[in-house]
Amino acid sequence: MSVIAMNGSVRMATALGQSAGAATAPKSSTRLRLTARGRRVFGVMIAIPALFGLGALGLWSTAAVAGSEAPATLTYVTVYSGDTLWSIAAAATDDSGDVRDTMTEIMNLNGLTSSALTPGQQIALPADN
Repeated sequence: MSVIAMNGSVRMATALGQSAGAATAPKSSTRLRLTARGRRVFGVMIAIPALFGLGALGLWSTAAVAGSEAPATLTYVTVYSGDTLWSIAAAATDDSGDVRDTMTEIMNLNGLTSSALTPGQQIALPADN
């Protein structure tokens, strides 16, 4: 063994060829560095499960809201030659109701953009009118 003096302190080096500098060198900690590509990959790895979770939460909440209401009962009528939307709405409206409101509701319910009807067409009527 040999004795080496550095900065006023005495250090011992072994006979195996180890130098005094190697024996006293502090261990360096490696810091993780992400490149731009690595950050994108990491972001995608985090975003995909988060999106699936949010999608499942959205489906669950929609199903809970849709399941909480009682389904509306619809009555279907077949359009005959000479029938108009006004005549069908007037027949479906109570005495206290407005035929125009019923017409609008029938158009919205069936996805109609005009009041034109075709003979043989099935029209859904709301049951509460």
